[in-house]
Amino acid sequence: MLAARAGMDLMLASARTTTQGDDVVNALSAALTNGTLNATDFNAAVARVDALRDSLP
Repeated sequence: MLAARAGMDLMLASARTTTQGDDVVNALSAALTNGTLNATDFNAAVARVDALRDSLP
């Protein structure tokens, strides 16, 4: 979660296992729950990603 805490908006799962995405989701959830990841910063990142997705044709 160092990347998320440093401001990375997208977590890229590049391993060849299908569980890596689940691992990222679980780690983000745990970091939000235990306060390691600031919820306001996380929500701002989600909003930026949503805006990017909405701008694509």
